Amino acid sequence: MNRIIFTGIFFLVAVFSYSQNLDLVVTASGDSIACRIDSISDNVVYYQMKSPHNQKWIHTMYNEQNFALIKYDCINPSDYIFKNGSTIIVGNAKSYQKKYPGKKHLQSAPQDELNFYLAKAKKVKKTGGVITLVGGGFILTGIGFISTNNEANGYLGLGLGFLGSCIYVVGLPVFLPGNARVNTISKIKNSNGMAIDFYPYMNYDSFVKQNHVGLTLNVRF
Repeated sequence: MNRIIFTGIFFLVAVFSYSQNLDLVVTASGDSIACRIDSISDNVVYYQMKSPHNQKWIHTMYNEQNFALIKYDCINPSDYIFKNGSTIIVGNAKSYQKKYPGKKHLQSAPQDELNFYLAKAKKVKKTGGVITLVGGGFILTGIGFISTNNEANGYLGLGLGFLGSCIYVVGLPVFLPGNARVNTISKIKNSNGMAIDFYPYMNYDSFVKQNHVGLTLNVRF
């Protein structure tokens, strides 16, 4: 019984991650990058950004003189469109439909737009999943109280079970469409064939006090 109650409480007090505003840097060439600025020292900006090559957060640095703008805590990721899963800003989310488009539209949509709708669908899926888990936590906690064979605990358990069922019923219709949309967009993205992208690359070497410039080839299947 104690194990059941503990499991229910665990679901109720679980902490889920939430999106936070990011910082903004704009390069002299006009590229806008949402990032997390770690520090600025000796005219060098140390920051984290999502790479367009593998969609992972990386640590990098850049000469402060090569930035046209540095601004803190001003980018809400849900308001912008990013390049190939990176944090390089390519547009404003308001330019796309707020309503989820049909499959026919998605099949002809560019990668940046697909990435936007995929992120939006994942957010809906996560929200539904959180609500469903919270409802399940209440239900498990209620079962734990009912199993004590105590009349007062029994009534409390019934109340928690009823509340949990209501929450669960609300979360499931949010989770299922979100999950279906994630699967649909993922399949479309994976069926768009091969794509080759070239990205300009520049990184500041603090040891030799100069920038390294080049091109990165990214092949997507």
